[in-house]
Amino acid sequence: MVTTKLYNRYQTVVPAEIRKKLDMKKDDILDWRVTENGTAEIRIKRKTSLKDMEGIFTAKSHINSVELKKKVQKGEKI
Repeated sequence: MVTTKLYNRYQTVVPAEIRKKLDMKKDDILDWRVTENGTAEIRIKRKTSLKDMEGIFTAKSHINSVELKKKVQKGEKI
């Protein structure tokens, strides 16, 4: 078990051991929640970059982004 303390303004530090095991980065966000049994649960939310999304979306056909933008600006359905 790793322990930390609360400092001024209730700040604390995530220990290096935990950061490494969870592959935490500077821009990660910690979501805090108190469970029904009175314990704290922390979940990590990571920023998603375009590189992270690469390959997730695929087009069924060629997309002309210029024409698509014109349609959107005119309010046409795409």
